[in-house]
Amino acid sequence: MNAEGGPARVRLSLAAALALGLRSGRTYRGARTSCVNLLLDYPVPCFSRCAYCGLSRHRPLAPGGPESFIRVEWPAFPTELVRARIAEREPAVKRVCVSMVENPRAFEDAERLCRSIRTSTGVPISVLIHPRGLGAPELLRLRQAGADMIGIGLDAASPRLFARVRPGLEWDTYWRTVLAARSVFGPGKVNCHVVVGLGESDQDLLRLASSLRERQVSTYLFCFYPEPGTRLAGRRRPPLSRWRRLQVATFLLGRGLPLEALRFRAGRLAEIAIDARALAEAIRSGAPFRTHGCPDAQGQVACTRPFGSYRPGEPFRDFPFPLEAQDVARAEREARARWFERPPRASFGRGRALVRQPDGCYGCAP
Repeated sequence: MNAEGGPARVRLSLAAALALGLRSGRTYRGARTSCVNLLLDYPVPCFSRCAYCGLSRHRPLAPGGPESFIRVEWPAFPTELVRARIAEREPAVKRVCVSMVENPRAFEDAERLCRSIRTSTGVPISVLIHPRGLGAPELLRLRQAGADMIGIGLDAASPRLFARVRPGLEWDTYWRTVLAARSVFGPGKVNCHVVVGLGESDQDLLRLASSLRERQVSTYLFCFYPEPGTRLAGRRRPPLSRWRRLQVATFLLGRGLPLEALRFRAGRLAEIAIDARALAEAIRSGAPFRTHGCPDAQGQVACTRPFGSYRPGEPFRDFPFPLEAQDVARAEREARARWFERPPRASFGRGRALVRQPDGCYGCAP
């Protein structure tokens, strides 16, 4: 415990440690984050048994704690040192995110940590909560402690998949917490993390994104990356082409595209009906391929999670900075790429791009 009764130390993502000057180094293409991601730290990292997570209690631990989580290193530092650095670097630090795990102490530790940070800085604070045992009263306490946004790691895109990869947890509990958080924090202040590649269908994932949008809850996509020592360590990552298409479809849903504009075959995205120019404009803006995370006070993405689902030198699964022209061109090619064995076919209607491809790929009008 620190002097205020909160956790004596916290873990930081490596990118956050670089941002605070607690680690030195350079990153590929200068990828940085302006969000300080803090992870509550306990001898058992988390009591949950999620099949894909680096914090799962079934994953063998390296000496001193988890060796990685969402692919990157999370070094531990004294809480007071971290708080002081955040205050010192406030112009560059645009947001703080406190991540809970399943632990009996996690809620009160997160509440105290939020309050401690709020007393020394005006940086916006998000809390990525673990819903077990949390309802509207607890969420209100987090808001009163200084949090302005709530994230919920739903991760799985359907109740059936959730039960398979998150044993011991309940979809209904998570969904009730989503609704409670929306009630307490308001529209646009709640987000759900959803992982692509756990075994979901495109249809399940995009239906979920549409349902969340109807409730004014954001969907933040994460691309599955196998963590050594977890039950899904041997699972392949989703094809880059599928990931790109889901990025585009989720982006469009978030901006008002009706779910009915998406057509599916055997659960795969097979058709998008949208004005051809609007689709081309969305893709060529690069926005669908940016990291989707909590914003800063000006509404720009602060939580960019560089290298959370890919290695430096690999194609960016999501871009932690504005795309350059060659990045947009490559992402567009990847979205058009062959997905299955048959080459893509696109048929275009008058003024609309009707993208019909039995292989699940969509194309866009030039």
